[in-house]
Amino acid sequence: QVSTNRGYGAGVSGPFGSVAMGSLYMPIYWVFLDSDVALYGLSNMAAIMSLEHTAVLGKSGTGGFYDTTVRYRSPEVNGFSTELGYSYGNSSIENGPNQNRTSGFNVRYRNGFTKLGYGFNRHESAPTETSSELYTQTTHVVSGNYQWGGVIWGANYMYTERDTDARWFASAKMVNARIVLDEHNDLTFGVSQRIGAAGARAWAAHAGYIYSFNPNTQLYTYVSHINNNSHSTQGFSLLSEDYPSVAAGYDPWAGTLGIRWSF
Repeated sequence: QVSTNRGYGAGVSGPFGSVAMGSLYMPIYWVFLDSDVALYGLSNMAAIMSLEHTAVLGKSGTGGFYDTTVRYRSPEVNGFSTELGYSYGNSSIENGPNQNRTSGFNVRYRNGFTKLGYGFNRHESAPTETSSELYTQTTHVVSGNYQWGGVIWGANYMYTERDTDARWFASAKMVNARIVLDEHNDLTFGVSQRIGAAGARAWAAHAGYIYSFNPNTQLYTYVSHINNNSHSTQGFSLLSEDYPSVAAGYDPWAGTLGIRWSF
């Protein structure tokens, strides 16, 4: 079962890399995160992340922690590293022993702000809590991150499908940028497109401003918009744990203003 907002783990590390167990992110998460250049990573309110968290990745994609997970992370050699992950899941009697079992890996390259990566995820789930029939969802993600002058660019492409009778698939691509004006002021922009089954199409865009009082305290504001065609029902998933949808063809707007303190 995928937890919504809490993780924990314990492990050992050494020249061989590291091994950890607990409620952890799967390897695909870190490839996805590399493509998000906003100051807060996936915790921002960017509409582009809403598109890629739900219909493309669902709760079996990058978002959330996976229970009973074992993870191996290799040491970094000349900028290259890899990670393997396996979750035993948290099965119910009705769904059988394989419910929510997940496995995946990634290959990443990092050199300063330059980041490239590929991630794969395989997840088994059931349409309902009482269904004994499982489907398998596989997801592929490629991402990149590059700094050009005072602008940090990030992009990704992802594709996912399920082995159900009615073919279910979705894909998305995203480009975003962070403009570093000075040590206190940052601007961020992004755009994403999602393509789904049954003719569903959605675009999303966001713009944000971040003022850093110091490395631990920032004031932020975002404006986000999603444009759905007549077959798409995408809402702002990151604002709710219920992964909401909207009426087909409705185009939601959202704005936020807040302050963040980290330690």
